[in-house]
Amino acid sequence: MSVFSDVSNQGQWWGVQNKQMLPLHALNKLRLEYIKGKVANLQGVKILDYGCGGGLLCEPLARHGAKVVGFDENHDCINAAQSHAKAQALDIFYSSLEPQASHGLFDIVCCFEVLEHVKKPDILIKQLVNLVKKDGLIFVSTINKNLASLLLVKFAAEYLLKIAPRGLHDVDMFIEPRKLIKLFAEQNCSCLDIAGVNYNPISKAAKLSGGIKKHLTTNYISYFIKS
Repeated sequence: MSVFSDVSNQGQWWGVQNKQMLPLHALNKLRLEYIKGKVANLQGVKILDYGCGGGLLCEPLARHGAKVVGFDENHDCINAAQSHAKAQALDIFYSSLEPQASHGLFDIVCCFEVLEHVKKPDILIKQLVNLVKKDGLIFVSTINKNLASLLLVKFAAEYLLKIAPRGLHDVDMFIEPRKLIKLFAEQNCSCLDIAGVNYNPISKAAKLSGGIKKHLTTNYISYFIKS
C-alpha cells in the first residue's frame, strides 16, 4: 500500500510524529505481550513476521532472543526496517521475496493485520501453515466483520478521528472469528485461544477484551497450532 511507502520514506515507523502510527505502536505492544504470554521462552525460537512493515514487532522479538525473519512485499517497508535494525545492531533478516521455499522452517509464524487486506485469505492461510513446523504456532490478528467494525474501524477511525488513512480498509474483507477458525481447521490447525482487542483513542492504549463479543469487538487476536 502506498500509505506504508509514505511512512517508510518519511522515516515515521518508529516515531510518534504521525498520529496514525500511534494505534499501531499500541497494538504492537499488546501483540508482543500476547506472544510472550503463550510462549514462555523465545530464546532461539525461529519466528517469521509475515507483513512485518517497518519491523515494529521483529525488533522486540529479536531482543528477546528469537531468530527473526521479517517479510513484507513493500520494498520501502523492508528498506526502512533494515535501516532501523542496523542502527540498533539487531540481527534480523528482512526480505520482500515471498518465503515460499522455507516450508516448515519456522517454529512460529506471525501475521498481524494482514488478512483483512487480501481478497483470498484461504490461500494466505494455507501458505502460513506451510511455513510453520508440525506442532508450530501461528499468531494472527485481524478485524471482525460486524456493524461495530464498520462504524468504528472504517468510518470513525478513517474519517472522524483520522487515526487511520482513508481507504485503508475494505469492510468486505473483514473476517468473522468463526470463519477464521474454519479456514485454519481446513489446514489441520486448531485454535488455542482467541480474544478481542480494544484500542482507546483517548488513552492511546490497547488491551484484550477477554473474549469475542460479536456485536462489540472489532479487532481480535488468536493463535493456532499445526497438527
